Amino acid sequence: MTGLRKLSIAALAFAFCQIVFGAIVRITGSGWGCGEHWPKCDGHWFPPLDRVDLVIEVMHRYLALGVTVAVLALAVTAWRRRAVAGVGGRGGVLRPAVLALGIVVATALLGAATIKLRLNPFIIVAHLVLAMALLAALIIAAMRAGGFGAPAATGSATASRTWRVARAAAVLAFMVLVLGGLTANLGAAGACLGFPHCRVYTSLNRGLVYLQLTHRLLAFLFAIHVLGAGRRLLRRPEARVVKRAAAVAAGAVVLQILVAAALVETRLPPVLQSLHQAVGTFVWIAVVVFAALARRASEAEPARLGDLDPSPDSSHVEPHATRATPAGVTAIVEPLSREPLVKARLADADRAAQAYESAMLALLAQAESHFESVVSYEGDDAHEIPAFEPLVSLETTTEPVAPPQPQVEPESAPQREASPCEGDPVSIPDEVATPGTIEPPAPQPKRPHSLAVIMARGADF
Repeated sequence: MTGLRKLSIAALAFAFCQIVFGAIVRITGSGWGCGEHWPKCDGHWFPPLDRVDLVIEVMHRYLALGVTVAVLALAVTAWRRRAVAGVGGRGGVLRPAVLALGIVVATALLGAATIKLRLNPFIIVAHLVLAMALLAALIIAAMRAGGFGAPAATGSATASRTWRVARAAAVLAFMVLVLGGLTANLGAAGACLGFPHCRVYTSLNRGLVYLQLTHRLLAFLFAIHVLGAGRRLLRRPEARVVKRAAAVAAGAVVLQILVAAALVETRLPPVLQSLHQAVGTFVWIAVVVFAALARRASEAEPARLGDLDPSPDSSHVEPHATRATPAGVTAIVEPLSREPLVKARLADADRAAQAYESAMLALLAQAESHFESVVSYEGDDAHEIPAFEPLVSLETTTEPVAPPQPQVEPESAPQREASPCEGDPVSIPDEVATPGTIEPPAPQPKRPHSLAVIMARGADF
């Protein structure tokens, strides 16, 4: 999983740089740096770097090639390891990796269409949307591979509400990005200047002005939503990684507001335009990470003793000694599972309980087999100790067996004559009268519920 995580993060870094360079291509007007040739540049795979616009455009294409190679390596590696747990199937790395590869292919084809259609603004915005979708897919792949602190995203009582808040933030961020792309490519960026409201209108086209105002309004709503969510999360019992992601997203939003204010107040300099695009892309990454961690925490189930992996030392437990978790223990474990690293401590406690349970079961089995086979002999006064009967339950008490009393010879009574009605005395065979080996009675069948079963099930803990 470490290799997949590194590949995902590397592909994410390449995609981020490509998006920033795409903004530089648009801002500097370098979209025609390679002419109408695609995928070649000016008819060459490696053109001479003699013009600035050509250098910017060809660097953008080289970065796109790097993104393609990185995503392809990620998808192939995930496919080869699809049999490993956490890679293939639902919730694995393979699905977002394949999705990212499909988005890369679609983005490349759309980039070619952008050149062939002579930089149509709507095609450019669609190109930007696919690039943002690629970032989201790579973030999910990296997170499923263990990146961005995903293993520490544990559940809590408010995790579902946090997930709803983060999902709304992601939707708002996507809408702001789309409107920002339309504002930049349709020429509405300079329609009105001033911050936070428009003080100077530089365009007579009301549609462009309204587009700019709509972009600002949604941006303000998004900022208020994210900042309020970050503040409220500080008071909730969420995982630290979720709180940290919300704080990073809120900080990125504040930075974007400052850059946007400086951008419109200084009449849209190219450097601040590029910085605005770069910070906006980082805001999108931060919000997607926050939303993905919040969803992971909302889907995390509370840890239970019965759900933890059994210890290898407990493989010799008898089949009838099924383990079950008492209701009282479950009620105590569920709140504790909301904190990080508690599951590992519960696993240690569970292993200790299993070891104790195994020892008690072995001791009880040895005691039963011992008492069932013991027979005591004492000369003429031979007697046997009854077979050990298992205890039925903790409420049943066994009466102690009284030790045999020595037989006392009765005093000689005066002989009386036999009555004529009495018959001859019955003769007793010698083998019966002679003391010897007495066959022990057949052992009684064990009752279905013994002390071992009760202790294993934990019904009276």
